[in-house]
Amino acid sequence: MTFGHITTSLFVLAIVDVNAKSILINNSTVKIIVSENNSSNGIQTSVLMDRLYKDMKIPFQIEKKIQAITDKVSKLENKVESKSSFSTKTKSKGEGFYAYVSNNLANPGGGHTIVYDVVMTNFKNGFNKHTGIFTVSVEGLYSLTWVTRVYCSKSYTTELHVNKSIAGSTFAYCGADTVTGNAVVQLHKGDVVFVRTLAGRGEIRKKGFYAYVSRDLNNPGGGHTIVFDVEMTNFKNGYNKHTGVFTVPVDGLYSLTWVTRVECSKSYTSQLHVNKRIMGSTFAYCGYNTVTGNAIVNLRKGDAVFVRTLAGSGQIRSNEFGRTSFSGFLVN
Repeated sequence: MTFGHITTSLFVLAIVDVNAKSILINNSTVKIIVSENNSSNGIQTSVLMDRLYKDMKIPFQIEKKIQAITDKVSKLENKVESKSSFSTKTKSKGEGFYAYVSNNLANPGGGHTIVYDVVMTNFKNGFNKHTGIFTVSVEGLYSLTWVTRVYCSKSYTTELHVNKSIAGSTFAYCGADTVTGNAVVQLHKGDVVFVRTLAGRGEIRKKGFYAYVSRDLNNPGGGHTIVFDVEMTNFKNGYNKHTGVFTVPVDGLYSLTWVTRVECSKSYTSQLHVNKRIMGSTFAYCGYNTVTGNAIVNLRKGDAVFVRTLAGSGQIRSNEFGRTSFSGFLVN
C-alpha cells in the first residue's frame, strides 16, 4: 500500500507542475487517497484519476485551440508583411530612360544600331549614349517605346532587340509622320536592349525644337513675346531660349504648336507670328485647361517664328499641372 501511495503522490505532484488549478479542485480527494486509514483507497484512486484526467483534458484542449489560432494569426501577419514589403519595393523602383537622336542620320541602311546621343533621363546610367544600348539593372516588366521618322519618299523598318531576340518592329515611310513602336517585355538584370534597322534607305530625320516656360508669368499683358526658357530639343540651335524666337535653319514645311494655360477667371489671346505675319491664334480662359494651337507653315531659312500675346490679364501659368510650351518640326 505504501508503494501505491508514493506512486499516486508523485503523479499528483507532476500534475501540480502542469496545472495547479486541477489539484486545488481535487484537494479533498487527494487527502482521502493519501490517508493510510482509508479502506476504499483503490476505488478512490480510480475516481481521482478520472477527475484529474477530465480536469487536465479541458485546459489542454483550450490551449491547443489557442495555439492553432496563434499559428493562423502569425501566418496572416507574415502574408501582410510580405505584401507590404512587395508593395514598398515595387513603388520604390524607378528604372527608366529617355534619349533622342540629335541630328539626321544620313542613309544608315539596314543592320544599323541607332545611337540616341542626347540623354534626358537615365536611371542608374542604364542607357549608353555612345552605343545606343540600354542595359537592364533591375529585373521586372518594362514598357519600351521607340519613335522613328524618315526622309520623304524613303522608308525604314526598325526592330526592338532584347539580347538576340526581336521584341517588336515598325515600318516608317515618308517624312510626314513619326512612327511609334511599343513592347511590354519581362527583362532580367544584365539584358541588353537596343533598336536596329532591318532594312531601308534615305535619312532618318530629326529637325525640330521643343521648349516650355519654367514658371508662371505674372500679368504679362498684351503685346508680350512669350519666352519659353526651358529648352528640351533644339535642332541646329534654331530656337533661342532667351528671346523666345525660333530662327528657321532649313527651308521646308513645318508643323508649329504652342500651348497656353492661364490663371482662373482670367483670359489671354496668343498669336503665332512668322516675321510680321500672324499665322494662327488661340483664346485661353480660366486655369483648368491647356489650350493648344497648331499651324502647318511653309518657312524659309532665316524666318523668325515666335508666340506673342494680343490681349489679356492675370498670370500665364506653367507648372507641373500644365505647361505653357512651344514646339515645331520639319515635315518636308
